[in-house]
Amino acid sequence: MSEQEPMDARARAEASLAAFFAEDGLADRDPAFSATVVEAIARRRFRASLLELAGVAALTGLVLWALWQAAAPDVAAIASGAGPAALAAVVLASLYVGLKPLFQRA
Repeated sequence: MSEQEPMDARARAEASLAAFFAEDGLADRDPAFSATVVEAIARRRFRASLLELAGVAALTGLVLWALWQAAAPDVAAIASGAGPAALAAVVLASLYVGLKPLFQRA
């Protein structure tokens, strides 16, 4: 056996593989890879949005806590005077402002 014979077998195997792949052709895009990349991007955007909204909520809570002593009499007057209508308006406005970013397209 000469050293040439294994090279010929390797060359034949490579030629056979090249012919096999040439018949089938490679896909332009891999759907599984694309889905994984899109999912990773969506998760990153979700985390960024979640952190932003958590920061806004924490800052709002901190401001309300700091101003509560000054605002408590006004809140009590509004609640006793206008009652449920004012409370409903505040809740609806808060929900609108708070949830609006979740439904906007990026």
